[in-house]
Amino acid sequence: MRDHEVFRRPHKLDVKTTEQRLAPSSWTHYGVGKSIDGVAIGTDREAGWCTLGDSLDLPDTEILCGGRNSKGPHYAAVWRQGNLLHFGFQSRPDQMTAFGKELLVNCIHYIARFRENSPLVESSNSYDPAWIRPRFIADRLVRQTWTAKSIPTLFDAGVLQHFDPDRADAFRAWYRANRGFLMPSARDTKKLALDADLKAFGMGCDDPGILAALVKALETGGEGEARARRLLQHLVHRPLAKGSAPAAWRSWLDRVGKALFFSDHGGFRWYVDPLALRRGVASADLRGPARASLPSDAARAEIGPVRAELRRTTADESGAFDLEVRVTLREGWHIYALNVPAGSDRTATALQVEKPATWQWQGEWRAPAAKASEEHAGVGEYSGTVVFRRRLARPVGSPAGPVKVTLSYGACDAKMCRPPESLVLRIAR
Repeated sequence: MRDHEVFRRPHKLDVKTTEQRLAPSSWTHYGVGKSIDGVAIGTDREAGWCTLGDSLDLPDTEILCGGRNSKGPHYAAVWRQGNLLHFGFQSRPDQMTAFGKELLVNCIHYIARFRENSPLVESSNSYDPAWIRPRFIADRLVRQTWTAKSIPTLFDAGVLQHFDPDRADAFRAWYRANRGFLMPSARDTKKLALDADLKAFGMGCDDPGILAALVKALETGGEGEARARRLLQHLVHRPLAKGSAPAAWRSWLDRVGKALFFSDHGGFRWYVDPLALRRGVASADLRGPARASLPSDAARAEIGPVRAELRRTTADESGAFDLEVRVTLREGWHIYALNVPAGSDRTATALQVEKPATWQWQGEWRAPAAKASEEHAGVGEYSGTVVFRRRLARPVGSPAGPVKVTLSYGACDAKMCRPPESLVLRIAR
């Protein structure tokens, strides 16, 4: 967490010089010692606000800074959800240390970059009668601090049939085996109940493959179709209309599949991440700073089934940054790896860069491993989205200048290959 950019820019904060403070008594059952180290933020003793760190299961939420509090070490003092910043150190600037003031400035500087990120999900808290209990609370209590008194507050009567205070390990094993089948009870959403449809289907509510399996069950038909329809209506936030044809569900899943994420706090539902859908990338790849708005000098280009985007990451203290070329291919299309065997008739992907002469490369282009071609021995293929990265340094005092990247490739699908093509991307600096 100390490596996060809110501690580095625009003010570089000293996070190594810390002081010892007595750990709150509530931290002891989490295995924390008698003292903790930290940096003073404020000069007053006024209570602030924290939020439960491990309860934030949303792609647009990140913890920026912990803090000494009366709840526990997993609670956060500074965090972000979408374009909202929570700065829990409840002090006026004249009650803050120099470190605290500069941290606040850095956090404001950071949150200003999230211009496309309204919060994805609204969730209440345990004081709301309609609150839905997320499973992380049961995870922690079952694993660590359970008592015969606390367990009945977490589960409904059907689950408690498996609970014997004298056989703790047996219940832990049952919980691990059935965790994915637990959903909020229809009678009391603060308690978890075993969902009969999920149990019969055999896949957990948050299993990455469950929606594809449910759509497949619709297409197959038969006695499992009704259950699949119930689960799709129950698990998908804003599902298609009841009775929608299997082809409609397949089309929906093909369109949004990579952009889906699951959230206990969103009501045990699968949601579509609109930013991921807009950028044509997986929601799982958009975490933390990756969700920030693209810089104004980002460049995009598209020809046929291939779309490319060029951007640069924020430079570190030495002036080094990554050039990122993100290539997204239409479904069914692929391009080839950066290297193909000599004599192959496949077109290797190539990246040519024009940059200021004083800027220096730090290493070669980096890319994920390519999938082996089924038709061409020794040839690798990329489909979906692939990101090429290369480290570049602008020495202190060297002039700014445009960067031009020419991406050359050959795009093919199952029926044809397009002639070799190139996309040209330019950023101003």
